[in-house]
Amino acid sequence: MTQEEYKANIAYLEENDIMLIAEGIWDEQPQSVELETYTNDGEDMIIDLEEPSKAELQKYIDDFDENENVLMWWRDGEDAAHEHGVPFTDIRDHYNDYEEYISQLQEVCDGMPY
Repeated sequence: MTQEEYKANIAYLEENDIMLIAEGIWDEQPQSVELETYTNDGEDMIIDLEEPSKAELQKYIDDFDENENVLMWWRDGEDAAHEHGVPFTDIRDHYNDYEEYISQLQEVCDGMPY
């Protein structure tokens, strides 16, 4: 990935409310990035990519496991979920929030320049 492609993709992501919060630099070239965005219901989502490319973002989308993420918050069952900061009263709402998140992220990925 060239510097120009890198900068174009970061600018595009930031225009779509996906902010660069950290980057690894080797041999004066930006490489891995840590991005931050939010689901519609306000969950803070951190996205780690080897590089800010369409292919790497697609890999993140393809590998995103709603079950794993939901179970992280609902590990004690619905009655105890509020103790872990879950803003939902129903586990299905949480799944729906992730489905919307991935759908919107896919739209962003589809429009990425590189």
